[in-house]
Amino acid sequence: PFEQTQKGLQRGLQGVGIGLAIVKKLVELMNGELAITSTKGEGTTVMISLPIPVRSVKEKVCEDSPEKNTVSPLEGKSVLLVEDHLVNQKVASKYLTKWGMKVEVAENGLIAVNKVKESSYDLILMDLHMPVMHGFTATREIKSLGIPFDEIPIIALSAATHLSEVQQEVMESGMLGFVTKPIKPVVLKERLESCFHSSPS
Repeated sequence: PFEQTQKGLQRGLQGVGIGLAIVKKLVELMNGELAITSTKGEGTTVMISLPIPVRSVKEKVCEDSPEKNTVSPLEGKSVLLVEDHLVNQKVASKYLTKWGMKVEVAENGLIAVNKVKESSYDLILMDLHMPVMHGFTATREIKSLGIPFDEIPIIALSAATHLSEVQQEVMESGMLGFVTKPIKPVVLKERLESCFHSSPS
């Protein structure tokens, strides 16, 4: 829905104007307004107004600043992140590290089982669907190793946890619960902290 004033240059200026048409549609979808003033040979000014709520500085500071004397139960805890998707690995690791946790990554369930045999972890985040060995089998393998391996809290990661049969299998395999993907940092942190709520920090 646009026109070029110089038709002879259409090939050389292909696409000019369509970006603005797309912007206009996006602004309208956000209940905003777009105003344009243009003078041929001089230029164009585009102004966009969007109704976006802005938090006060005081509100943001209160939200972002934890109490000085509060020590997170996650601080210093070691976690094994079992996830085959590279992007998910990076996103989850970013938050886990930010919360003071020591993170190791396993690309599938088989690698996770071997890592558990070789190292000590305070918690395991287990993706359910992976190549080689999926999360359910890996969890059962770890639990079958006996004490102290069967006492490591394991939290499932999956995009399909809304299904009742998946939730049931998660609990039957020995996991403590699950976190849905894409991961919401607030939900993930609360779930992890609940694992150490009764443990000394």
